Amino acid sequence: MANDQIYTPEVIQENPYPNQDTVVEMVTTESSNKTTQQYGASKISVNPFPTSRIATELLSTKLNTKTRQILGSFTFTPSGALQIGNYQEGEHGDVRILPTGIIARNTLGDTTFALDGETGDATFLGTLQSGTILSNGVIQGGEIIGGVIQGGEIIGSNLTLGGENNGEGTMTAIRSNGDKYILIDNGALYFYGDASQTRAEVKFDPLENFLYTRILQVGGNYGGSPSQDGSIIVDNSLGQTLAIIDNDGVTTRNGRYLSIEGLNTPNAPTATNGVRLYLDTSGGKTRLMALFESGVAQVVATEP
Repeated sequence: MANDQIYTPEVIQENPYPNQDTVVEMVTTESSNKTTQQYGASKISVNPFPTSRIATELLSTKLNTKTRQILGSFTFTPSGALQIGNYQEGEHGDVRILPTGIIARNTLGDTTFALDGETGDATFLGTLQSGTILSNGVIQGGEIIGGVIQGGEIIGSNLTLGGENNGEGTMTAIRSNGDKYILIDNGALYFYGDASQTRAEVKFDPLENFLYTRILQVGGNYGGSPSQDGSIIVDNSLGQTLAIIDNDGVTTRNGRYLSIEGLNTPNAPTATNGVRLYLDTSGGKTRLMALFESGVAQVVATEP
């Protein structure tokens, strides 16, 4: 008997149905007849399965699907992403937000916008338009439009300054020491020397359809750079040189001449061995005068 094994029945615990909080007790009934003392078979009461319930709305501290609001932050896994739209070639594109950046594609599958989260590089296939564009690196595009565009290097086949909603367009080129040397402002082009002093101006008047040019200094020594001799050459529409101003003086070509107009008497020249030519009518006729450094004027020629 010592080797006999005793077995006991296994009891299976009751488990509630899905979506049921407690176990429904199995209730049995037994019919009887007191006169004949006969008993009928036991019957088990009907216990229906609980009604299925489907959650159509979710409300938590992170997400509210009823108001369609994201209430908290979500973190992507290293391979996680959020995709907007379902790309189908020729039908519609999509936008994907990845841990490494953002990518958008058009219906042809071309990348129309890309933002690299590691390098900060942004690529646009279309037009980039903004009130202010700032970059420490390179700004490059087929068309760049902005009220203020600032970058270490700007490359574009069409660079638009100002315009509707962008104000008057200006462009400034600045040296490393903070001095500006080129300015485009209100239809005029300015060139500057040391300490942002104006050296030349070029301005177009659309009302008179005329181009004005004013040069304050040509050549010279700027910022310690080697001296360069200045010169001005004036050509006509046929490419013929009409006048040259250089170290040799003023030279006219192709039948051109020097013209003096006006009757203002100049001050004596300050340069050694200097002379200034001007017109005078104090003698009753127009006279070509030469004013020397000493302040004495001499008549060069008198109107006949």
